[in-house]
Amino acid sequence: TFEELQRRIAEEPGVVAVTFADRAPGSAPTTRFGEVESSPGAGPAYDDVFWTSEVGPGFFEALDRRIVAGRGFHGGDRSPRALTVIVNEAFARTFSLRSRGGSPVGARLRYPASSARPDAPAAKSWFEIVGVVRDVGLDPDDWGNERPYVFHAAAAGTVSPLVTTVRVRGDPAALSARLPVIAADVDAGLFVRDARPLNAWIRQRDVSLAMQVGGLAGVTSLVLFVEPCGDIGLRSGLVQVRQQ
Repeated sequence: TFEELQRRIAEEPGVVAVTFADRAPGSAPTTRFGEVESSPGAGPAYDDVFWTSEVGPGFFEALDRRIVAGRGFHGGDRSPRALTVIVNEAFARTFSLRSRGGSPVGARLRYPASSARPDAPAAKSWFEIVGVVRDVGLDPDDWGNERPYVFHAAAAGTVSPLVTTVRVRGDPAALSARLPVIAADVDAGLFVRDARPLNAWIRQRDVSLAMQVGGLAGVTSLVLFVEPCGDIGLRSGLVQVRQQ
């Protein structure tokens, strides 16, 4: 149902890109304590509490954020057996300082079981860092600096909740008005609760972050939440569609 809804939205006039992740851009992500090795057995060159997100195909392109080093994700990275990640520039900058000029591309990262955080995830395999992406610019710390971010490639069937971001050219009002009709055509049990542009979603989250929207201010986005029970909520549209 969701994939059909996504396809129908992509066919609407003015829609530039449709993608998904496990959360809306600018919303609070999952945090994990991780450690990074420049080479196998070299010992941690960098460790920190990283923000993490699972993202679908075209996620960086939809937000107009290019890969600045290494490569982007490809289809093979979405296999459950794939152990690859992409990090942002903030991660790369700190890694370079800690490793005295090294690049994170080719380094490997894991989330160890031993951590000061009581809710730390179980030990994971090593992930290879295959690329560095431009900072999104929506998640600054208290000093206005972007936080180190780790992105994992995901398939739609493995992400929960599933959030779709729709990049729209021009005024999103027409698409917002069409969404209830599109949803009903796909599944009579779907209805749209709300619709707002991304900058309005950011202002609601934290008024002090409004200026951080920066380069994304001209890109109107809609975000669709799909939860395990079948609930769908569209945000930054912010359109919320709920399965009855």
